[in-house]
Amino acid sequence: MKNLNFLRTIWRGLLLGLLLVCVIKGMEGWRVIPKAVWNANINAVHCLDEKNVWIVGNSNLMAYSLDGGKTWIDKNPGISNNWTDIFFVDDNNGWCIGNGGKILYTSNGGYTWQQQVSNSTVNLNKIFFVDYRTGWIVGNVGTILFTENGGRTWTHQNSGTNYDLYSAFFLNADTGWVLINGYSSSSNIRIVLSTKNGGKSWETPSTFYLRYAQEIVFTDSQNGWIIANSGEIYRSTDAGLTWARQASGTSSDLYAIQFVNPHQAWIAGRYGVILNTTNGGQTWQKQSSGFSGDLFDLHFISNKNGFVVGSAGKLLNSIDGGQNWQSLNSGTNYILYSLCFADSLHGWIAGNLGTGVLGSSSVVLHTRDSGETWTTQNIPEIQEIRAIFCTDSSTAWAVGRTGKVIQTVDGGNSWSFQQTETTELLYDVYFSDILNGQLVGGSGVINFTTDGGRLWHTPQTGKTDHSLFTVFMHNALNGWTAGYYGHIFRTRDGGITWWKQNSPVTGYTTNLNDIFMTDSLHGCIVGDDGVILRTTNGGEKWKQINSNTFRDLRGICFINPAKGWTVGYEGLIFTTIDSGKTWVKEYSRTAANLHAVYFTDSRHGWAVGENGTILKYEGGRRYWADIDDNGRVEVIDIQMVAARWGYRSGQPGYDPRCDVNDEGIGDGLIDIVDIQLVANQWGWPELQEGFLKSTPVITQNSVIAEWIKSENQPDGSILLELHLSGANNPVAFEAEIGFNPATTQIISIKNGHLLSYPDRTVIQLGPEAIESGISRIGACSFGKNLKGACEGALLQISYKTTEDISIPFRINNLQLMDAAGRLNAISWKNSHCQESINLPGTFKIFPNYPNPFNSGTMIQFYTPVSGSIRLVIFNIKGEQIGELKMNHEKGMHHIQWPGTDNFGKQVPGGLYFYRLEAGDWVANGKMVKLN
Repeated sequence: MKNLNFLRTIWRGLLLGLLLVCVIKGMEGWRVIPKAVWNANINAVHCLDEKNVWIVGNSNLMAYSLDGGKTWIDKNPGISNNWTDIFFVDDNNGWCIGNGGKILYTSNGGYTWQQQVSNSTVNLNKIFFVDYRTGWIVGNVGTILFTENGGRTWTHQNSGTNYDLYSAFFLNADTGWVLINGYSSSSNIRIVLSTKNGGKSWETPSTFYLRYAQEIVFTDSQNGWIIANSGEIYRSTDAGLTWARQASGTSSDLYAIQFVNPHQAWIAGRYGVILNTTNGGQTWQKQSSGFSGDLFDLHFISNKNGFVVGSAGKLLNSIDGGQNWQSLNSGTNYILYSLCFADSLHGWIAGNLGTGVLGSSSVVLHTRDSGETWTTQNIPEIQEIRAIFCTDSSTAWAVGRTGKVIQTVDGGNSWSFQQTETTELLYDVYFSDILNGQLVGGSGVINFTTDGGRLWHTPQTGKTDHSLFTVFMHNALNGWTAGYYGHIFRTRDGGITWWKQNSPVTGYTTNLNDIFMTDSLHGCIVGDDGVILRTTNGGEKWKQINSNTFRDLRGICFINPAKGWTVGYEGLIFTTIDSGKTWVKEYSRTAANLHAVYFTDSRHGWAVGENGTILKYEGGRRYWADIDDNGRVEVIDIQMVAARWGYRSGQPGYDPRCDVNDEGIGDGLIDIVDIQLVANQWGWPELQEGFLKSTPVITQNSVIAEWIKSENQPDGSILLELHLSGANNPVAFEAEIGFNPATTQIISIKNGHLLSYPDRTVIQLGPEAIESGISRIGACSFGKNLKGACEGALLQISYKTTEDISIPFRINNLQLMDAAGRLNAISWKNSHCQESINLPGTFKIFPNYPNPFNSGTMIQFYTPVSGSIRLVIFNIKGEQIGELKMNHEKGMHHIQWPGTDNFGKQVPGGLYFYRLEAGDWVANGKMVKLN
């Protein structure tokens, strides 16, 4: 279970190391609309905080939520498995384990996962880390894996048993317990293993026997609990030597337990059982989950907010300590094939339940609020709807199997059948106006209507035997259709006659899935295997465009002749701002296969696909970027922003035109984000869509970063340089430097000579908050001369330290920009420099250091506002023994607790709890004092 911290810290940025995918608060981007649904068992849940939640389960299930479970984003790690547990030690570092000895690791909060070598093929059951280096994994056949370097290497520890190990819990790097499941024909298995030396040796000091034990937890070095099948709960008050049974009030199997403090805990189990105690387990009360299936795991982030997961994808959340539980599984598992909007508010989506095979149920969803909520409409019995099209907020058509067409003229309140001249599966429908429409389908079926669908007719010429998957009409007369194996046809008489056009993929096994023409000459078609075709002459010639993907593309939409989107499998979304000549990948927040995309204007767009996925695009807001108002965003704009970096609203030099972070009026601070936004737009004239693009280009060449130490200086300090090689025309940089202010003193931080050369002026930005433990520094250079390829010191740090490590600094979010406004990819020669501390946008508490401690420990925290803070210390009985108060400014701070009570007397060794209060914000933690 996840008892390492009682309150996990806040993520910074929407996911986790994806460098500036969305640098502007509220800037354009995609978000998931419905709540997710999973059919597989969810085996584990882990909360980073009340908003950021991860789940894993069977059938390769991995997903995360950024809003407390309201919406979910599928995260396919790229390795098929049944995942059994997930564990994060901080915002960045996390591990996931599963069957067959599989271990995954992330260093960027889950944006990417890498497989670690376990040297094992058994099923792994539980994972526990005490810090980002030191952790254990337990599994079947007595397997205990240990790492002391974050999982770069895993070694086997001798458990002394071949029975399956189900649970592990550690108080620190030395003291821990492991639980044997104990299933055997005999009942004399000592189920508790313990260690006092980090697992170098494991003992079974307890003679406690129990079959089907499930999980073990401890609140301190003496008090622990074991849960098992048949509702059995046992408590130890002597470090696990003896165990006494507690009354649970249930006979259901119990699978997961968590204590949020020494008094309050929850247990989850079979048949939806949830138990709660508020008196340290002396009594347990049932809580109603409203679920009759199995609950496998739970995680409370506070004594009020918690999540429980279980069989058939069940996910429950409580915000009142379990008095009430809400199911977060209210989405659908429909495959959504098509969507159409009449305006920015009113739209329809159509699809099917299951896999879209014969006999599957169909669904039509409708929205009146721009896709924030969707309601299911009552439709006649029609199988496998593949397409829907609307001409206004009242009138729409949907088509499906056996030539069925249904129509509504009252916004979907009622639907009626229309008669066609085919029994084939219909794949697409398009109306140029309320009267003139086309539909296409299997075996080359084309029908057209000139009276709104009351009568449908077959074309006179142009018959084909190949299935047609898409049709598009520029007006009532001019249109195109395409489909099986790359075939393309065109009409100029409203569908009465069709003739074949030359296609560069005809004869290949490449199906063409969707077409969009911006006028009678220009348009694009997308298809399987990443195919994109483009024409500038109405289809007389189609040219294949490089899409940089081999995944199937299923939908395409343009909002003007330049700007468009295409979507496809595995959550792919590409956008173009040059009429389809080039395509750039966008961050979709899903791994589901997407089938259709629709935009009403540059600010409103939607995409739909499998697993009931509905994405909504919000963007196109106007921001200041052309600072000198000459109609182009160019390098002078970057310079003007850079020169003002660090200025706050109301201070001399602050220019609101340079503060472009939020809704065009800024966030009150001109900082590196403003430089990045302007840099990304450099060179775009105002009327082009690229003028507003928010995702910076990252250069392919990798700049090598390396720490280089000099000899001690005369004053006893050490000089450290951050040396870069491979940089090309560098003009600006920013870096956050993390360190421990309790052990390291910075004498000075300044720019190196990398940006300084003739005919260029360098403005140093910062450093800021040197005393806080995180310092930000940057620089911007401008002038006529550019240096080209170069190398040298980017920054210099003079410091003194008592830490016994080579380099006591961590670099977070180093960004280097060249003269073209592109960000350089950074590769570290010193691998430990990739360790990072994220500076959040809200309150954040860091683990106290050292822990355990002798004479005192430091508690670090970050606050986004100025004010007062209160630290309260509690003993294991919940009694308040100490209190500290301080006033603080915005930024990083620390409070030193000397290990004394309110009377200045040293407290005895043991487990202590602390509560940090700043206004309405409260965080909790625990620490161990040594004797």
